[in-house]
Amino acid sequence: MSTGPELPEPSVDTWAAALRRAAAAGEHAEVVHVRADGSETRRSYASLVPEASRVLGGLRALGLRPGDRVILQCEDTEDYLAALWGCILGGITAVPLTVPASYETASAGPVRPDHEADLARLLDRLAGLLLVGRTALPDEPDQEREPAADGPAADRVAAYRRLRALGEVRYEAADVTDPGQLRAAVDRARDAWSAPLAGVLHLAGDRVEAPVTELDPERWRSALAAKVEGGWVLYRLAAELDASYTAFSSVNGFFGGSLNAAYAAGCAFLDALAVRHGRDGRPVRSLAWSAWKGRGMSEGYRLAALTEARGYRALDAVAALRSYDLAASTAEPHLLIGADRTAPWVRAHLAGPARPVQRLAGRVVLADGADLGAVCTGAGEAARRLDVDGHWVLRAAGSAEPGGSAAPDGAFRQPGRFRPACTSSGPTR
Repeated sequence: MSTGPELPEPSVDTWAAALRRAAAAGEHAEVVHVRADGSETRRSYASLVPEASRVLGGLRALGLRPGDRVILQCEDTEDYLAALWGCILGGITAVPLTVPASYETASAGPVRPDHEADLARLLDRLAGLLLVGRTALPDEPDQEREPAADGPAADRVAAYRRLRALGEVRYEAADVTDPGQLRAAVDRARDAWSAPLAGVLHLAGDRVEAPVTELDPERWRSALAAKVEGGWVLYRLAAELDASYTAFSSVNGFFGGSLNAAYAAGCAFLDALAVRHGRDGRPVRSLAWSAWKGRGMSEGYRLAALTEARGYRALDAVAALRSYDLAASTAEPHLLIGADRTAPWVRAHLAGPARPVQRLAGRVVLADGADLGAVCTGAGEAARRLDVDGHWVLRAAGSAEPGGSAAPDGAFRQPGRFRPACTSSGPTR
């Protein structure tokens, strides 16, 4: 209970007006965020308004309108506040939900292999893997010791060590836009492994999140350098050495991105480069990814839930590596990977029906009274017989009567009711 004088009538009639009034009060009007470890950060209302406006711009780009509902799941209170006020400014109803400890659901199915096993399988096909980045790593003797402190440098060293444990890997520091530096790095790797360059994977990129009107020429050039200049230099190097060239692009290059204009333009260049030269018979392709969950540019991305709502699915490492494996086996110069064709935004851009990349490999029917684990056992046996072991998923496909249609040759089968389908998997195309 509290007592005091009668509250005055409010001088504003909307929450949006209240926020703008607080922002006009100056830097002393602020919100204090207290974290779990006791640390504090302060944010003024004046700085909150433009960030909330950018969130609202992203919501509107996804097709959301006043009265629509949006689920907010934010671990960070600063992110939550910006998203909440973005919804309020646009008349969108925010539905806050607690972030669960894990999004993984319990499953009676077989445990998927770790993504490092898939990566090791890819490395087994190569004489060696040359990594090129702008940041220099410690010299070889120092890499055997733990880095002095945590941070990006320590993470890079740890990742490099894990890669070296999987296969023949070396690292060179070079500017991707400098032809001389790249050629020197390739020549050193060729001499070390006594093998020519077989292919180029272009992963470099720099995403600047800002509307077009806020990008000056210098920021445009900086944002485009890795994709456009670097992409052209690497393509020319691959062509000169008769090697394949694969660019890691983004769905933004095809669908656009209101807050990633320069990045989207750079990806569109890579897509056009692949289509132009790939159709001439050159081994050139551009893989336009949705997102690798929690990795690369997706790490810490604040609008991940909004991109998911638009139909851009975040792929875990296993799904992404297997998608790459399948994409590398096709002759298509440009592929969209991770775009959900059932989402309205994606479906509206399809000229025709999407081609499936999963095939029915077998059927397993659960007998009356059988344990659910028998389904997994039967599916695993069917997968081994059909040589898709480690590359299959279970999908419930309805009911089946005893003595119904025959399963494919080699499939494990028991009479019963439930017929999960065992399918071999691949990327969305």
